[in-house]
Amino acid sequence: MSDPEDQLGAIEAARQQLGPQQERGRRQLAGLCIGLGALLGAMHLVVVVFPPQRSLPAFLIACAVIVLAILALTFGYLRVRRLMPAGGGQRYLIALMISMVLYAASILIVVRIAEPVPIAVLVAVVIAAPLTFAGIRELRR
Repeated sequence: MSDPEDQLGAIEAARQQLGPQQERGRRQLAGLCIGLGALLGAMHLVVVVFPPQRSLPAFLIACAVIVLAILALTFGYLRVRRLMPAGGGQRYLIALMISMVLYAASILIVVRIAEPVPIAVLVAVVIAAPLTFAGIRELRR
């Protein structure tokens, strides 16, 4: 059997090798959160600025671009989740759920009333806020 000091030295060496990877994972998770928040906010703006009743092709093209960007971020998340710091995935999922609930509520508002663009921008910022704050918090950890 190895000496306990040798074992502790091996653990410390492994921890030092993992440090840069975890830092990269933390930065990528932060980028994912901020990017996804911005895309969800942009999706709300698309619904207000290009309503399908007025311009269906513009609405579909804008939605397709945002959906493709969300898919790209999702595939990036699948690559990053192995490098995520402890608790990072849980914080991301909580922020995502809050943003999705806000987005669903905003769609109900758009369906009920015609929302002016300045208010839509404010609502988009509110939708993006939970994921953006989670991303900024992850950067500062």
